[in-house]
Amino acid sequence: MANIMKSSISFSEWCESLLNNETWFVSITTNAQYKEIIRCQLIKEFSEIELRKIDRKIIQDYINRLKESGLSASRIASILGVMNLVMEEALCHRYITRNPCLNVNLPGKIRKRISVLNDDDIRKLMNEFHDHRYYPVIMIMLILGLRIGEALGLCWDKVDLKNKEIEISRQYLSYYADGRNVNRLVDYTKNKKIRILPMPSLIYDLLSGMEKSGTFVFTEKGNPVRYDAFYYEFNKIMKQIGR
Repeated sequence: MANIMKSSISFSEWCESLLNNETWFVSITTNAQYKEIIRCQLIKEFSEIELRKIDRKIIQDYINRLKESGLSASRIASILGVMNLVMEEALCHRYITRNPCLNVNLPGKIRKRISVLNDDDIRKLMNEFHDHRYYPVIMIMLILGLRIGEALGLCWDKVDLKNKEIEISRQYLSYYADGRNVNRLVDYTKNKKIRILPMPSLIYDLLSGMEKSGTFVFTEKGNPVRYDAFYYEFNKIMKQIGR
């Protein structure tokens, strides 16, 4: 049987070719996440090893070391997922004859018990944090069931006060790219679905009483509320109410 493989190429050379091909990535956040894993994890580990010499045992040993280092199961799964994509692409380009990530075993994932806010928690939020600068954001997340990015990405053009409806079709993302934190509004939600939500009285009263000072509903000093700033304060508030 003829050898279908192309000439040898190192793992790092192959990864660099992928990193320079923007069409390989799916979205803005995926782009940043893939690049971070490839550069900081995979290239660092496999470096100049020939692509075709990386087998299942090498990858399994790597996964086992990550587990022993204390890295979370979800993070390890993300790393293996990107490695699988890298090797699958190499297979498509005939640099290898088999994807060595197949049948690599991941560490067991501990399921976390989901904690939801009860009536007492909600009362504490409404009574003790009514004057907090992020109170409107928290209320709209709580009552409408929005993700943080969806709430922070809400713009006035999607708020229909006349018909008391809100369109959820964007999100405000925060991610690391090229060594810096990036905040950006994108025209899609996490599941890529648009939702039209009725506006309860409490939300109507909050929004109708706010000044429309720009594109975004929630702003600080004329700028959109930063994801990381809100996330930090939100966690502080949750701890204060016992969550």
